[in-house]
Amino acid sequence: VHMLGVDEKFKPLPRAKTKPVIDALGLPDTYILVVGTIEPRKNLVGLAKAYRDLLTELPDAPPIVFVGRPGWHYDQLMSEIEAVGINHHLIFASNVDDEQLVSVYNHALTVITPSFYEGFGLPALEGMACGIVPIVSNLSSLPEITGDVGLLIDPHDTNTISEALKKVLTDSAWCQTQSRAGIRRAKQFTWDETARIIYETYQSVLGISL
Repeated sequence: VHMLGVDEKFKPLPRAKTKPVIDALGLPDTYILVVGTIEPRKNLVGLAKAYRDLLTELPDAPPIVFVGRPGWHYDQLMSEIEAVGINHHLIFASNVDDEQLVSVYNHALTVITPSFYEGFGLPALEGMACGIVPIVSNLSSLPEITGDVGLLIDPHDTNTISEALKKVLTDSAWCQTQSRAGIRRAKQFTWDETARIIYETYQSVLGISL
């Protein structure tokens, strides 16, 4: 399976450039970030339960910001999330465009993808490119994207999710190291490299030189 590329606009940006965007969107200064369609396979109920557990140890933990549009079984999913009882710690932002998203990544403490399944997991890659520490499920293609950067969690075990969140919220020195490592790793995922792999695959399959 060949990887995708990350757009060059996803990169660390100065606060003077990102803060006006964050303020315009009505978002707090920092947060835990989730990017993607709001649907069951994203394991958002599990994340909410893990965050509820985290609050017992870190009552001042920053909120979770969800950036994405409603998807499959949205109403039922929102009811299940509401039942967890932490709604005042959750922010749903469906009005973020692609340009604003770069600033939204830049203000996150971590970008988490706790999904049961992901086709590729572009948010983890975009987050790393912006210097944000990723937390991803140990399933699908996600570990291939993050490599040794960030943390892997078991989406079926909320304790692993809450422990990963605790790590990124309390170990700033580790996060700085991971941030630099993530930027380096994200640079490997270019569209030029994707094109090269596709080109070589066609050559191999067709047995000819294109």
